[in-house]
Amino acid sequence: MVTEFPLDILLNIIKLARSTYYYHLKQLNQVDKNQSIKVEIQAIYDEHKGNYGYRRITLELRNRGFVVNHKKVQRLMKLLGLSSQIRRKRKYSSYQGEVGKKADNLSVQGWQYQHQYYHQFLEDKGTPNRQCHVRGIVQTMA
Repeated sequence: MVTEFPLDILLNIIKLARSTYYYHLKQLNQVDKNQSIKVEIQAIYDEHKGNYGYRRITLELRNRGFVVNHKKVQRLMKLLGLSSQIRRKRKYSSYQGEVGKKADNLSVQGWQYQHQYYHQFLEDKGTPNRQCHVRGIVQTMA
């Protein structure tokens, strides 16, 4: 990196240690040691149409001969932007529709009630101009 300013002044301005600068400069030139695992993870993910998460991909990598930890697979999947599809669980329902025959309700046959409501306002004797609302039900047979 060629600039018109000395490296010491630039590092002081951005408050970065000289060792940190050279460490990151050295890291840029190194090859990725996880490249083969990344390629294999991407292949497994595409092969199973995104349904495999990090656990199943770890097991598949072990079946293919890679010795790799599940935390590393999870970290690399996050780095590659891969996440499995989450399948929603369906709530259990034992309902099977109308099965069998319903018995007729003979106890209320011909006895249908009609409810009539009545409202009554009672005056409170303790305080003037104060009313109390009472609601009741009168049942009459049809």
